[in-house]
Amino acid sequence: MRGVLNSKTFELVFWLILATLGFYFSLDFDREIEFYRFGAATWPRVILALMVVAAFGQWWTHRRHTSPRTTTEASPDSAATAQRSSRGLRLAVIFSLPLIYAALWEKTRFYLTTPVFLIVYLYCTGERRLPWLFGVPLIISGVLTVIFTRLLYVGLPVGYWHPFYDFSNWLVDLIRS
Repeated sequence: MRGVLNSKTFELVFWLILATLGFYFSLDFDREIEFYRFGAATWPRVILALMVVAAFGQWWTHRRHTSPRTTTEASPDSAATAQRSSRGLRLAVIFSLPLIYAALWEKTRFYLTTPVFLIVYLYCTGERRLPWLFGVPLIISGVLTVIFTRLLYVGLPVGYWHPFYDFSNWLVDLIRS
């Protein structure tokens, strides 16, 4: 249990540092907007606050549901080492995926990259049920796409790599028609 709590505590600290950095960087663009009384940095700060709440919620839930009997100390050393190594690799992949997504964002943008990112992220976090694995990301991306392109009539970024650009424009035209 000690190793599990340490990894969850590490994860909590990581998200808290990320939220703190986000808040610090939001100070640069915190300006008044004429028609919006809350200012430009309000929504990013709301997202950061939700991120902190979710991090604490995940940490607390895992701490509450982990009993002392689920420790890996009772298993043989090789199995415990393999499990820790696998967990460390999975944690590294989970933390690196948003960085990869951000690196691809400039060239590919929203319409194809976001559903693929969400599918891979769900898979890495342990979801194996196909309806959930593909349905949830497609619903999230679909709802966001319809809200922005149909209701707000604002296209999400399309990127400039040719296949991504062509698909994104085709999708926006399809939804708007």
